[in-house]
Amino acid sequence: LFLIFIVDDCSETVAGNVADTKLPRILKRVFGAVGSKALKPSMIASVKKAAIPKKMPKMMKEKGLNVEVTPIYQKGNYVVHKLKIKSVNLDKLSETAMKEKA
Repeated sequence: LFLIFIVDDCSETVAGNVADTKLPRILKRVFGAVGSKALKPSMIASVKKAAIPKKMPKMMKEKGLNVEVTPIYQKGNYVVHKLKIKSVNLDKLSETAMKEKA
């Protein structure tokens, strides 16, 4: 399987995160404006490219899948990971599916 991620414009997210802090209003405006200009989607894609192979196997294991995730390509804000399913715990997978259905 291949996982494809495209990081879109992140300026609203940065501004929202700054707005949630306890900084004075003037600093919120400054940091929000600077942060949204400084953080490019390609920078966030690079961070996600490194984080996904560490986080995804743990998340999938909780659902009953033993997987290996390897980043194979990045160009700007476009990232592709290869997901290899090593084993499946059918009991845990069906249990998780039933919980999510309910």
